[in-house]
Amino acid sequence: MDRQQIITYVNDNRLIEAGDALRTALSGEPATADRAWALYMLGRIAWKEGRSTDAITLYNTAIEADPASEARVALAQATQVLNFYHKDLYNP
Repeated sequence: MDRQQIITYVNDNRLIEAGDALRTALSGEPATADRAWALYMLGRIAWKEGRSTDAITLYNTAIEADPASEARVALAQATQVLNFYHKDLYNP
């Protein structure tokens, strides 16, 4: 799995190619850190596609695979975004 290539795909919004590469990497028996990173990146793709529930599920799965995963930060950020409430926006 070429992490830099996958990051480039995600940053360039070539999400199909990135997802395919990540799913291919997960189909084998990757090391725990590689599995966690692949799940984290699939979560980023899901978030970019507007599938927040799928993204959170993937982040949690990545954290279960590797508690030190960067998915922990992504999960915290996603939770903050989803919990945002601004009373003036909802009660004009």
